[in-house]
Amino acid sequence: MTTKQTFTPKITKTGKPVARNVGEMWAKAKTHTVVCTAPGQYEVTSGESGDTYKVSVFQGQAVMEGATAQTLRCTCGCDYGQYHASECACSHTLAAVRFALANKGLKATGTANSPVAARKAHRRTYYAGEGVWVNVRPVA
Repeated sequence: MTTKQTFTPKITKTGKPVARNVGEMWAKAKTHTVVCTAPGQYEVTSGESGDTYKVSVFQGQAVMEGATAQTLRCTCGCDYGQYHASECACSHTLAAVRFALANKGLKATGTANSPVAARKAHRRTYYAGEGVWVNVRPVA
């Protein structure tokens, strides 16, 4: 018997969500197997449970920190994703993002930091939701 877990993100004084442990989520995402079924559509098999989830990833824009930021709108069929609409930053969506960027010759890393540091290093950043940022750079 499985029990559903719900997650309510902590909110900072400024109203922004506090990211969960992004390092752990990114490490977990690396254990998943990803298959692209259509542009922006993926089937992600969990490396831990072996369950397969349908993931959708598409780009958008949002005003964040006073500027227009690139965002990744992700949905996932996992229990966590069912409660987080288009801002699901679960390990399955991070695995799909990593897979999609790797096929374009790019390397992605996740961080809970704002994109200011990444912009200083001339890297593209995307907001994946729930306080999770994805830094993108060319594969060396």
